[in-house]
Order: sequence, then structure tokens, then C-alpha cells
Amino acid sequence: MKQVNAQKIADTTTTLPNSDNPFIAFYAPCYNGKELTFYGNNETMEGIYFVDSTKSVLELVKVSDNQTSIPALAGPPTTNQDPNNYKDAYVSYAGGIVVQPPTGLSVPRPMAMKDGVAFFAANQLSGAAGIFFYAYATGIVSNVVNNTVPGVFLPASVNQPSATVNTVYFSATGEILEPTGKMTPPPGVYFSTNNGMDAPKMVFDLTMAKTTGGNLLTDIGSCKISVQEGTESIVYLYGSFAGANTLLEDGIYAFSMGTFQRTLPIGKTFGSYTVPQSGAYAEISLEGNLLAFQTCLNDTDQNPWDTVMALLNGTPVLIQVLYGNIPGNSGTYTGNAVQLATDGTRVAFASTYEPQEGFGERTGLFVWNSTTQKLSAALLDKDELDGKKFSNISLSTSSFKNGKLAAVINFYDGSSGVYLIDLSSY
Repeated sequence: MKQVNAQKIADTTTTLPNSDNPFIAFYAPCYNGKELTFYGNNETMEGIYFVDSTKSVLELVKVSDNQTSIPALAGPPTTNQDPNNYKDAYVSYAGGIVVQPPTGLSVPRPMAMKDGVAFFAANQLSGAAGIFFYAYATGIVSNVVNNTVPGVFLPASVNQPSATVNTVYFSATGEILEPTGKMTPPPGVYFSTNNGMDAPKMVFDLTMAKTTGGNLLTDIGSCKISVQEGTESIVYLYGSFAGANTLLEDGIYAFSMGTFQRTLPIGKTFGSYTVPQSGAYAEISLEGNLLAFQTCLNDTDQNPWDTVMALLNGTPVLIQVLYGNIPGNSGTYTGNAVQLATDGTRVAFASTYEPQEGFGERTGLFVWNSTTQKLSAALLDKDELDGKKFSNISLSTSSFKNGKLAAVINFYDGSSGVYLIDLSSY
């Protein structure tokens, strides 16, 4: 058993700003190397909050909550018909039905930027939804994009923001307008400055998107997009293209100079594992020249296995097939609930495993170093954090910076909290 070096940011004894009651749950932490931002709630309130982690005394500051109006939403964030019901103000919705509750890896999540945080919010009562930017220095919330102007963007289509220093990227779909019957604006990826002064501009039109081989893009998964800071002409996304015999070619694609290039070729082998034509691609995390993602590789019997991989300077690298022994041989992977993030040197991922002594499935935190190519177990069920044994860990794709990982930790005693875990020694 080891004690894990971690800084507590907030836990279930911490009172929400503007509330007399403590948090009961936390989700979706993001971290830019200084400010740590997360979503949290209690029985009557929910919101997005941040702290400056470099201060000796941490101060919890509100970014947005369900008691504070945002002008573009014509009221506070809420997706429930009852304005006194706090739930699900920061998730996308369609026809009054919440698409997905906010969890560690759901869409949309807050996205950390250098000077602030981009986040999605919706108000079902007014029918408004959009992406907004909170500036850490001024405390001002500005509008990046919203659907309040007819014929702009459908509420449920404006999804997960991605961001560079001063630009917010997002995918969206417009309304079908008569008499043309076309979506206006067309489904695509757009960007806007974080001050909301400029109208959104299109990066690419999905109806016109093709690979270098001429295949058409048909789907971009859950619309999660990572943009490499300083190289804004390259957009990484995962999606499906109509390939040979109309089969879909799932994969991670890089968009640059008007075309898409598949980053992980179909049929490429990694030892006894092969990249299939249609695989289950999921979260992507990008920092510098290191792109981390989850996919499936097929073994020699064509059985698919969940796999953590990376693109290091554009070269595919197999980090771990989630099968067999974990580092240290103290258990075996069960390959579920993979969540990952990269800080540009390391890839951290949470995955389930079963300890050698049994007792059922557990969650562990594993770290891969791109320089040494070594994979280590950073946090297992036998270890302690904050003097307690943990039951689960969740992170998001923008929660890792300079060797420090922001994560939500749940403990066996029923408590939970947001922690900044030091992984710089790995």
C-alpha cells in the first residue's frame, strides 16, 4: 500500500458558493496547469466552479450555476420544466429529453483554456442553448455561440467545445429550412473567438468532407474534437467514412489543407493485433505532439479488445491492450470504463481490473511515459489517497497538465472529491 501524493480541491464537506449545503457529487474536471475547473451539485444547486490551485489557500469561485442568469439563455441554465429543479443544466437535450447526464466522460464537458473555460449550457424554458466562455481574470461570461437566432444552430447539436488559446471549436447542425429542405448552417465544425465578438466561422462542411481516397464522411461520433494549440490548421476527430462496399471506416482523422487523412491505417498490425475496418473509437486527448485515444484491436481470431493507443509525432503507438496482467502483475485487466488524458509527455488512463486475490472488479489509474515507453500503475485499490481507500476514479480529456492530473475520486466510505494528483515521477 502506498500513499498517493494529491492536493484536495473540494470534497463532500465543501459548501457550494451561494449555498448553505455541501457538494454531493462532482464531474468533469479540467485543468490548464493553474486553474482547475469542475462541475458539481448538491440537492438543490448545480454549477461549474474553479480554483487557482497555485494559491496557498484555495478559494472556490463560481463560473456558472443554475441560480444565475446568462443573457443569451434568457434565464439561468436549466433543462427541466420546473425552474426550481436544478438537474441537467449543462447537458445537451432534444425535445425536452436529456441526451446524456453529466458524467466523467459525457458530452459536453467544460474545456480548460489558458485564460478561462469554455462550457455548454442550456435553458429548456426559453429553448436556448449555446457555448459560453468564462474569463478567469474578469469573471465575465461571454457568448461564443447560441441558437437564439432562428436558422442558426439546433439546441441539441451544439456540443462539446474544444479550445486553443483564444479560439473555441465546436460541432453543430442548423435547422432544416424551407423551401430548400437543407440544413442551414450545414452540419460541420465551426470556430469562434472566446469573446463572442465574431460570428462563428466554418472549419469544414460535413456534407462535403472527403478522405484523400474520396470517401464521404457520414458521422463524427459524439462530436468531440481536439485542436492542437499553435497548429490550428490541424483538427483531429474520430468519425466514420463511407468506405469500400459502403462499409463504414471508423477511425481517428486529421483534417488539414481541405482533406481528411486517416491516422491509424486499416490492417496495420501491432504484434498479434490488427486494426479493423470498423472499430469502437472513443475519447481523444491532445497535448503538443501526443494524441491519446481508445480504440479496439482484433486478435488473430478476430476478437475485438479495448485498447489504449497514441499518436506520437504522427506515429501510431500501442500503449496497452486491456487484456492480461496489469503492471506489477498484481491483477488482470477487465477492460471496461476506460478514461484517458495526456499532458504531452504521459498518457494517464483509468481502467477496470481484477486483483489477484479476487474480490471483484476494481478501478485503477495507469500512466504511460512516451519517452521511456514504460507503463506503470499509479493508483490501485490497495492504495490510499487523502488517508482513505478509493472505489472509483474519473477524469476527462483536458484534465492533465505538466504531470498533474485533475480527477474525481470516490471513496468506499461514500465520500468523494476533486483532487490534483502528482504524476510527474512517472
